[in-house]
Amino acid sequence: MPLTLAVNNLDLTVVFYRDLLNQRVLRTPSDAEQDRAELLVDDRPLLTFVALPTMQQRHPALLAPWERHPLGQGLLISLAVEEICPILHGLKQADVSLSYEQEDTVAGRREVWLTDPDGYLVSLSSSL
Repeated sequence: MPLTLAVNNLDLTVVFYRDLLNQRVLRTPSDAEQDRAELLVDDRPLLTFVALPTMQQRHPALLAPWERHPLGQGLLISLAVEEICPILHGLKQADVSLSYEQEDTVAGRREVWLTDPDGYLVSLSSSL
């Protein structure tokens, strides 16, 4: 079962993950009606993004304690990618701020950390 995350602007979230991070994001017409989209890994849903107003309407008691905290606090979304260089180039062209960038020759991988539009911390990694 995928992890469900509330987002302020679902369209912006879809563009961020699909177009900038080159991830497979599925949003069917029925999903659009429900204000949701799914990020797929190996054809299975990993994350479900739901518009915050929809989450607040459906689950008011669940979200009430979180209204005083920003979204994304305490969560790391770790995604493995085939080629990180083209994604990194696109992020820099889009003027997306990177939190951390590392090339680890011992482990044989490269990592880039950044935050998505809602403040969720995202780690992208690929083999060197």
